[in-house]
Amino acid sequence: MSDEAGYANVGKGPTKGKGKGSPLAVAPKPKPKAAGPSKASAPAFKVKTVDRSQFSGARPTKLRMMAAQQVVVAQEANGHFDAAQLAMKLYRTWEKLLVSEFPSGVRVDLSGDVVDATVFVVRLFERFIERSGSADDDERYRVISWFGSGTVAGNRWLDDAFSWLQAQQPGWRETRVQHVDVIVDKLFATDEECMLPAGFVDNKELQAKQQELNEKFASAQMESLRRAEVWTANHPLSELGAISWDKVTAIRWLMGGGGGCYMVRVEDQKFIVKGCIDEGDVLAHEFSKFVGVQVVNTRFISPSSSEFQTASLGLEAAEADEPEMHNYLQKMLAMLRTKGCPLMVMEFLDGATLRGRSASERFVACDEGLIRTLGGFLAMDSVLNNWDRL
Repeated sequence: MSDEAGYANVGKGPTKGKGKGSPLAVAPKPKPKAAGPSKASAPAFKVKTVDRSQFSGARPTKLRMMAAQQVVVAQEANGHFDAAQLAMKLYRTWEKLLVSEFPSGVRVDLSGDVVDATVFVVRLFERFIERSGSADDDERYRVISWFGSGTVAGNRWLDDAFSWLQAQQPGWRETRVQHVDVIVDKLFATDEECMLPAGFVDNKELQAKQQELNEKFASAQMESLRRAEVWTANHPLSELGAISWDKVTAIRWLMGGGGGCYMVRVEDQKFIVKGCIDEGDVLAHEFSKFVGVQVVNTRFISPSSSEFQTASLGLEAAEADEPEMHNYLQKMLAMLRTKGCPLMVMEFLDGATLRGRSASERFVACDEGLIRTLGGFLAMDSVLNNWDRL
């Protein structure tokens, strides 16, 4: 029998001999169902559940008082707490921290009166104060700050709650606290000791630390200004041939090309030292003499000379304006020894830069001496290909 004729069900009864078995029962082919409107599949929600059977040992049955801080984030803008929102926050906190089942009927308990949910949070705070021993005003303020650290109101959260309660029921303490405390005891371990987290810093402490940092910064700024005034009062050392390296008292790093340079103080005079890592510095110094361009007095100390060793000891022993300057100085001296490059000793010139006001005024006035001097430098730098100064 073909499939088009129908479906055959073969009997399984006992055999009674040849041709005596159960007859073939032919079932009629079912009628196709009429096509109806397609139904949209219902959205599937995945709910994360906790397998509580995996936990062993003593199981806490109530939230610790420190968990009270987490429910304050449910506060509304006008200072009150909605019973439904607070119950949901309590449920989520319970699921996260405990393995026992969340008590039923909490939402109903908190909906007994319109103020009960707000009184509940206020009483959590007050019970925390009692159990933590935060008696004085400073400790109370820290607890308020910690409870409100996750809210928009911040430190004002408790005042906002009190204001809303007073506007709704001026006698809420007499009429609602006893009822609400029963709910608090139902959910929280109010008989246990509690304390603020060790790492919590309230606004007062933060402001005190900020004030301390400001004072340290101001002190550092004053010290920096004092050192700058001392450097300004020092006179440039004109005779570079005989420097008493054992009398070097201070060094200061100055930003510039080629890694910058160091200003050095000897008694009440100052000069510049710099690592000469390019023979072009030596060439430029000698070339300036031939073309008649006046440059600062400069001499070079070979790393193989005894003066280089004496200069190194004096520079490393000097006081630095910033502690890390010694590290940079030591690296520079070590590099000069390794590469066999000399130490440049240069005269310090007091004056104004071309970006200063006095130089601008001389440009506007077409000062002939300034223009000729600049022209000489431009010509020399063009021959030397000193492109960075050009």
